[in-house]
Amino acid sequence: MGAQEAVDLYWEVVGSGRVDYVSHLATAVTNLSIDLRVAGRRTEAMSAVQEALALRRELVAQDRELYLPDFARSLDALATVLWVSGQGDEAVTTAQEAVDLRRELVATDRELHLVALATALVKLGHHLVRAGRGPEAVAATQEAVDLRRERVGPGGAALVPAGRRVQLAVTLTSLAIRLHEEGRQAEAVSAAREAAEIYGVLAIADPSTYEHKLNRAQRVAQQMVVRDTN
Repeated sequence: MGAQEAVDLYWEVVGSGRVDYVSHLATAVTNLSIDLRVAGRRTEAMSAVQEALALRRELVAQDRELYLPDFARSLDALATVLWVSGQGDEAVTTAQEAVDLRRELVATDRELHLVALATALVKLGHHLVRAGRGPEAVAATQEAVDLRRERVGPGGAALVPAGRRVQLAVTLTSLAIRLHEEGRQAEAVSAAREAAEIYGVLAIADPSTYEHKLNRAQRVAQQMVVRDTN
């Protein structure tokens, strides 16, 4: 079933009085907006994602705790559509709103919502860089690293699932790039090396999966070192 077909179906169901399907409709509309954005149909994508947000707002008004995570996800989608439409400042504002909502959710259940907050901060960092607000992008990405590190625990926590350590390494690499762009080379080198160290540990246990990631991380770290000495 295509995205538009799914939307039409759910509208039909909701229109028949099944209001319990509004959440499914909002998800279908969000998925449609993504397909439209990828296809380059930005105006239609904007219309769809705004429609999804309107549906989510109605649901949040009924049960904030239950539907707030989905509303935040729709804001993420809107921020992306705004950016590809050339509305960088609006994208930052929307991404910041998504972060603020994630903070609210973390305050109610830190373990459940911590990863989503870290991801939202990384996305905010991307939008801030595109808007020419480098120092703020560094701060957002650094906070994301701190949250990822909290999930991993001290010393890399070898027993922690590999996925968590990969997320930390990926975010550290993003931080290294942000720091480099701001001329903070020593800190950039440190972040890049930490990412490489994480991949190094993972590659020992599973070289086929992580050796190429380790090699790439080592190249990034080396490039940072070279730039630091120039």
